[in-house]
Amino acid sequence: MPARVSVIIPVFNAAATLDRCLAALAAQSCHDFELIIVDNGSSDGSAAVAAGWQSRLPVPVQILHEDQRGAAAARNRGAQSATGEMLAFTDADCTPRRDWLRSLVTALEDRDVEIVLGR
Repeated sequence: MPARVSVIIPVFNAAATLDRCLAALAAQSCHDFELIIVDNGSSDGSAAVAAGWQSRLPVPVQILHEDQRGAAAARNRGAQSATGEMLAFTDADCTPRRDWLRSLVTALEDRDVEIVLGR
């Protein structure tokens, strides 16, 4: 059964911030998600940081690579591999609050809502 939400993170030279982001995702109050990390040609070990979290996260993790530069290309690559009913995007330098994903899912359950944005 696919995850309810696919969380997609485009990554470019984010080794310094990715640990904090992934720790926040591991602590989410909702675990009905898959995580897709898309490395966009990093040269700082970002992919190795991501790989170190694969066995530590309570959800399935895919690490993909996108050669075309730019966050949009990385997000699109992640969306192509997503299996969730909903897509959620965050950046490697963000630290999502513990209730971020649950709040997003709750808002999207309203059939009149098609997109949810944060600050």
